[in-house]
Amino acid sequence: MSTTPKLTQPKRDNLSFIFYALACIPILLYFKTVNAYALNLPYLDDYDAILAFLSKYDQANIAGKFTLLLSQHNEHRILSSRIIYVLYHAVFGTINFRSLIFIANLQLVTIFLVLAYFITKSIPQYKGIAVFAISLCLFDLNNYENADFAMAGMQNYGVIALFMLSLLFYSSNKKAYLIPAVLFHIICVLSSGNGSLAAISIILFTVFKKDKLKIILSVAVSLLGILLYFTAYNSPARAPLAGADTIIKYFVSMSGSVFNFDYAMLWGGFVLLVLLITLPITKKIQFKDNSLPVVCLLCFALASMATTSLFRSNMKGIPFYSSRYLIYPHLLVCIAFIFICIRIKESKLKWPITIACVLITFYTYSNNSNYGESGFIREKNRLESTDFQYPDKKRAEAIANEACTLGIYCINDER
Repeated sequence: MSTTPKLTQPKRDNLSFIFYALACIPILLYFKTVNAYALNLPYLDDYDAILAFLSKYDQANIAGKFTLLLSQHNEHRILSSRIIYVLYHAVFGTINFRSLIFIANLQLVTIFLVLAYFITKSIPQYKGIAVFAISLCLFDLNNYENADFAMAGMQNYGVIALFMLSLLFYSSNKKAYLIPAVLFHIICVLSSGNGSLAAISIILFTVFKKDKLKIILSVAVSLLGILLYFTAYNSPARAPLAGADTIIKYFVSMSGSVFNFDYAMLWGGFVLLVLLITLPITKKIQFKDNSLPVVCLLCFALASMATTSLFRSNMKGIPFYSSRYLIYPHLLVCIAFIFICIRIKESKLKWPITIACVLITFYTYSNNSNYGESGFIREKNRLESTDFQYPDKKRAEAIANEACTLGIYCINDER
């Protein structure tokens, strides 16, 4: 017989509450940092994706407005971002980049809350400590480009938040929830280049759930969304792809870049190995402990990273650890933690292993804080010391002048 003392339910609930409170600390520190460094100034793609878009939208007829919402930005369609820009401008009559940055970051809170909900379903006995661990992962300051760059955060956090919300509603047994599931699903597909990968992951979810109605709906919505995405799509010119060895190195390095940039290959190999070993799947290809939503999130994250590796590993001057891509490696670490908890739940060493994982996560979070804050400072200094932070300054000035003339945003008011 085991002599290990067991926590009673009230004690377990009290412990979970303590960890929930601790989980709020990284969130508060994250938003405190954003508040300290975010400026009401456009940065890089903000000029085209927000100001130029709204200037055209303001002057278009109804059909033109609809076309603009679905129009391309570089290789992406960014429907969810554009809906937010239009709604914000309609409500407030102007654009404020600080406000958009905070809205973008609220999408990260949505990702966190939905993932926390899935944790309560898959590992209820670990829910408090696991929620604390994923808070440390997701609100890591080395993700500063998404945190402090309106357009980047709106798109990169947005597509994941929409994917998570779609999974959340598809996972419900209530048929009424199919309406928001489908709505978030279609917008997700049209909100980033990897929206199609999200759609495939959603189809996998419904197939493994074995719900015929949801399978039919998810396939139909995915096909419709992908068809709309690639109708009249103009593929941008690209440099030749890198070799397979470079692409694989980029992918593995990005997987481990959360922990250490210098030894990212080693850490990446370790993270991927842990995910493979702990994948909560049975020999009959069934997923343990309500882990299917988390497994589908893993599929989406890995597919997104693979696509990034394919199209970014050939670009000189852009490191594999570009901050705006780090949200996906952060998700890998969250998922690895959840999988480990599922695998060791019956082990006598479950609590020592869990605590060790939390300590590694906390150490990584602390280690990344200085790097992340230096990134915030660097971006703020660039914006304050440069008239137009954009490769083509004349184009940026023309876009800013038109936006000011139309009453959308006046950059000179912020200098």
